[in-house]
Amino acid sequence: MKDTKMQEKKPYGTGKVVFLSFLCVLLTFVLGTLLLGSLTARHIIKNGDIAGAASSIPLDKVTLSDGTSLAAAINQNYIQMPQITDVNVEHILRDGTFRNWVGTKADSYAQFLRTYKTRQVNNFPKVTVNELQTLISANDPTIRLHTGIHDFGRNNPQVAQAASADIDAFNATMESTLGTGGTASLIRLFISDWCWIVLGIFLLLVMIWLIVIHVRGKRHVGTAFKTFAITGVIPSLLVFLAGAFGQYFLHMAGLNVFDNAFLTLHKIPMMIGGFGALGCAVLFGFGVLWNTIAHKEPAAELPEAPAAEAAPSPVPDPLPVPDRIPTVEENIVPDAEPETEEEPKVIRKFCRFCGGELVNSDAMFCYKCGKPQ
Repeated sequence: MKDTKMQEKKPYGTGKVVFLSFLCVLLTFVLGTLLLGSLTARHIIKNGDIAGAASSIPLDKVTLSDGTSLAAAINQNYIQMPQITDVNVEHILRDGTFRNWVGTKADSYAQFLRTYKTRQVNNFPKVTVNELQTLISANDPTIRLHTGIHDFGRNNPQVAQAASADIDAFNATMESTLGTGGTASLIRLFISDWCWIVLGIFLLLVMIWLIVIHVRGKRHVGTAFKTFAITGVIPSLLVFLAGAFGQYFLHMAGLNVFDNAFLTLHKIPMMIGGFGALGCAVLFGFGVLWNTIAHKEPAAELPEAPAAEAAPSPVPDPLPVPDRIPTVEENIVPDAEPETEEEPKVIRKFCRFCGGELVNSDAMFCYKCGKPQ
């Protein structure tokens, strides 16, 4: 029979507990951040919120990476008509239906991601020259209002044709990002149902591992829950603060043009980050409660009074050894009769002359003969 002590697992030392706990903390932070990001992106794309956000971007205030405004870039690169100024193009972008078209196109990309399983890659939505020319013709009244030019879209088809090279480059970039390639696969995986389910399972396993580490290291189990909760609340608060103060961060980064787009989405990260932080707070409270119950000292019991030691019985003196051993008859002692008090004996006294009985023994004369005694 094997010795049971040899089968007991050796407890973790302090160094091993610290290292493994740090590893769990790092994994919790990374997995928690990915989980919250996946839920946020999934909610935005699955619910169609991206369309409203894109259509709320003021195109007349958008600037390119080199600092040039979008209106100036369109006027200088595609229109090239002296009578139309950059300001005219800004007004057209502001009052026309171009923003709605941007929102519709953004939603078509989101729809492709949502329904990718039932679509083929060759059905990826693209911007075409004909589509852009139709959009310009639909905005002829707005163009005529700000430029005075009639039937601009029909009389100037070269504007859309001039943008064909840039349109092709844009389509290639979007298709490689969202339609094909490793990046597209990661994005589709990131917003899928499997992503947040798998990440949630891994987070649960990390928490169980952290508990095992504390048990093997002879640490408080409730501290494992508290450590997990404190780590998980960091990405939750970051997501919540990004939703609450995202507009301020956009101002700080000089991206004020995306304010309206952000305002249509800011409640989503606030909601997801808030629920995450609330869950971590509940888990932290559970850890505190666990430690309190597990280490609560039992009520002190009164010590039992020591039993009184019996006084040692006195050792009797040894009996004297008789000179001879009595016989059986001598050893038989008759039952003792109860002692009764004996009445005093009456002493009778008689006259020494006449012989008559005296009245008492102390009589001085005989009552019969009268002679002194």
